[in-house]
Amino acid sequence: MSDQTVEQIVERAVASEMISADQLLQVIEAKPDHVVILDIRTEVEFKEGMIAHSLKYPFDHNLENREDTGPFSDDFFKRCKPAGLDDQKCYILLCRTGPRTEIAVEAFVDAGLDACELVGGINGWKDQGLSVLDGTTNERFKP
Repeated sequence: MSDQTVEQIVERAVASEMISADQLLQVIEAKPDHVVILDIRTEVEFKEGMIAHSLKYPFDHNLENREDTGPFSDDFFKRCKPAGLDDQKCYILLCRTGPRTEIAVEAFVDAGLDACELVGGINGWKDQGLSVLDGTTNERFKP
């Protein structure tokens, strides 16, 4: 795949604030330097597996009631300072199914960063038969 095609995928994803699993796979295969894939799930969730080339950027979440994004929002806005991140990068955010990345993408965009979320999260990725890596060994994101 050409660099231009991957760049078009990234541009469309940022414009819509969403990227599909198939599109993300194409981006991962091209490995563009300006794209950072951040997995914002909890430490416990990383054990379920991680997408290749994603970096751990863990935040708290109520795993007993995954619909309750309050603990995530509180932790995210306390610890994450999107304005301090590299504005020359594009951030693809992923969580388990999507609600947390919706909150995070909004914060990134409000800070003037290019960001989008993986539609369906890592569960959607796995539902399409795409592979995951052992989540206990992946590297952490260091802003």
